Amino acid sequence: MIGKGWWLPVALWLRFTVEESEHGMRLASALRSRGASRGLLRRLKRHGEVTVNGWPVRLDHVLHKGERVEVRGRAGHKAVAGEDLPLEVVYRDEHLLVVNKPAGMLVHPAHEKTGTLANAVVAWLAARGAEAVPRPVNRLDRGTSGLVVFALSPVVAHRLCLSRERGEMRREYLALVNGVPARAEGEIAAPVGGKPAVTRYRVLRRWENASLLLVTPRTGRLHQIRVHLAGLGHPLLGDTRYGTGTGTGAVRAERPALHAWRLSFPHPVDGRPLCLRAAIPDDFRSLMGRLGPPPESGQPAPHP
Repeated sequence: MIGKGWWLPVALWLRFTVEESEHGMRLASALRSRGASRGLLRRLKRHGEVTVNGWPVRLDHVLHKGERVEVRGRAGHKAVAGEDLPLEVVYRDEHLLVVNKPAGMLVHPAHEKTGTLANAVVAWLAARGAEAVPRPVNRLDRGTSGLVVFALSPVVAHRLCLSRERGEMRREYLALVNGVPARAEGEIAAPVGGKPAVTRYRVLRRWENASLLLVTPRTGRLHQIRVHLAGLGHPLLGDTRYGTGTGTGAVRAERPALHAWRLSFPHPVDGRPLCLRAAIPDDFRSLMGRLGPPPESGQPAPHP
């Protein structure tokens, strides 16, 4: 069932207890050290509210060890409408949500206002009483399945974006491609959309006319993996935009055979390492099965 869009006047951005190292620090400085950008602080001054032990304070408030701080701010945009759609949650805490996106679904409303992953996430959070405006940190093409991270506050979104820019977020994809690369592993460095882009790959399985690759993009350009693999001469099975057809021989793929399989990054709040996996979807497994037993294998194919 599709819910109506609504305005969230304020949403929880950050909640923490003042540590000894923050004793005597002004609130604005503590927020900066915890990942709030200058832009977020400006938004707080105009449209936010901050409480210490339940009492409203200004950003120049001097903190004391043990105080409980809650920061709330306006969403800034009309919230995405919640929609009761199936959702596979891989990880969730009060700061972020990681889900396994099915192929054929958009991550966020654009021309289509319903039926997207964001619609499903909003409904899932609302059903559990979560006070958050989810923001996707990474995007996948409609035809790509796999892991998508949603930050549950702008502070966490900012931290995750910084982590990604610093190269701390490792993304690994499984890709079924036409043909067999000459090298068992390699690096593709070629501009995408006029910007530098780097993708590493390793062959996991080889068939006569197809291969299973483990692909790790070092940058995040639009359609980067699809463009790079096509440039290598081994486009994704099912990629009619950058490839030459939907499949190889009698085996045909209904969508680009790309799955965002594994994601590793430090937690944006406590820094502990997270390594998350998305189960390989049935259509991807079926496609490998229809290719038949591989006459030659590299390293064993991964298992979810």
